[in-house]
Formats: sequence, C-alpha cells, structure tokens
Amino acid sequence: MDATESLENDVREGRIDADRLIAVVDALQRQLRRATQRIAELEKLLPNAPTAKVDEAFSLRAEEKRQEARNPTKPKGSRKRRSS
Repeated sequence: MDATESLENDVREGRIDADRLIAVVDALQRQLRRATQRIAELEKLLPNAPTAKVDEAFSLRAEEKRQEARNPTKPKGSRKRRSS
C-alpha cells in the first residue's frame, strides 16, 4: 500500500481529521512549487539553441565508422564480378 492509499484509508476511517488533511495538501503544494521553480532555474541554464537534426540516423553513421575501423584496407564502392 502506498502513501496515497494509506492516506485515503485513514480519511475514510476517520483517523485523520480535516485540519491534518489540509496541512498535508498544503505541504505538498509548497513542495511542488519549489520543485517547479527549481526546474525553471535548471532550464535557464540549458543552451537556448536546439541541437541540429541530422538527416541520417546516428546508429547508421556509427556503424559505418565501426566497419571502416575494422577493415581499413577494403576499398569503398561496389565490387564487380569477374566473368569466367
């Protein structure tokens, strides 16, 4: 049972009065407000310019580099079949 379910049960069964419930809601609102302000501060620290999108997928480019590193002597281009 999580904290929300526990609180709901306590309210239903009368173990928590309205003043305590209001205090809990108030505390959570203050915590949420502080978290929202902190997020806004951190977002101001981020660079404003969005990163440039690349036409090709990163993984494709990375795979090509890995292939080149593995086989540096193979020429690029298509292979031609020999006639027999």
